[in-house]
Amino acid sequence: MVAGTLGSFDKDGSKKMTQSTTLTAGIDTSKDKLDVAIHGQAGRLTVENNPSGWELLADHLRRASVVRVGIEATGGYERKVMRYLQREGFTVVLLQPLQVKAFAVMRLQRAKSDGIDAGLIAACTFLFDPPNKLPPDPRFDALTDQLTFIEQIEEDIARFKTRLEHVADKRLLRMVSADIKRLQTRRAAELKRLMASLRAHADLANRFDLVLSIPGIAERTALALVLRMPELGQLSREEAASLVGLAPFVHQSGKLKGETHIGGGRARLRRSLYAAAQAASFFWNPALKALYARLIARGKSHKSAIVACARKLLIFANTVVQRGTPWIAAGAAA
Repeated sequence: MVAGTLGSFDKDGSKKMTQSTTLTAGIDTSKDKLDVAIHGQAGRLTVENNPSGWELLADHLRRASVVRVGIEATGGYERKVMRYLQREGFTVVLLQPLQVKAFAVMRLQRAKSDGIDAGLIAACTFLFDPPNKLPPDPRFDALTDQLTFIEQIEEDIARFKTRLEHVADKRLLRMVSADIKRLQTRRAAELKRLMASLRAHADLANRFDLVLSIPGIAERTALALVLRMPELGQLSREEAASLVGLAPFVHQSGKLKGETHIGGGRARLRRSLYAAAQAASFFWNPALKALYARLIARGKSHKSAIVACARKLLIFANTVVQRGTPWIAAGAAA
């Protein structure tokens, strides 16, 4: 078994050493196969990314006494093997591509192959202590898939509407208009189906109703918040903003004072919040209307002000779920 040595200090400042004996593995995931490496051990294993391959993988990891497994997010190809390994009792750490890339840069490693990447993920997992310790909740897999499908329908509707602006032929106009109507009908049906699926879980339905109580958050945004942020109500406001990619990042060095930017995080949820903030800060939420006015008066751009309002909406949602009381009761308690 491979042991990692970690240093710590006593109260008097003297250094003491502790041993970490958690054996870790790394998995490089693709659509068809999984490349597996165990930290500190030579050799690689390659299995198919399907149930029979996952069974071979779990058996290999158990025989090697692996406890923790790291896997890089790859657009969904990693999700099923993650759930399988969690059911088999392994601790699974999901790493973002940026984390793995930064770890490679830190090690001055430029060589790249599936096997090398698996070894890199294993080493990164060995050193990485995931901040999110929530147990896996497979309910969100199917529900977020349904929500993604609805969002894709909405994107198709927007494309067809743009196309409609540039079509002169009446026959084509009828075709495009019919496509838009068909997609709108499908969107309504899928939303109804998703709401029924969510309402089947009492805890998720309660969380949804709490978020929906906030002025400026309608059904679609509430769904995005509840399903795309299972951690809602268990985070600080800074952690919540960072997870969604709404936390401002300062760019400053010496005399250089660059613009503050947002980025990263959960892009689909960020887009939902940004869209909701546009209307909420003008019509529906008095607190956001006041915030928007203050920021514009200070010389902030419209976009910066809306981003701040989107971040505030997220904080409101996190707070009502944290307190377990709707917006009005939460406001009165504050």
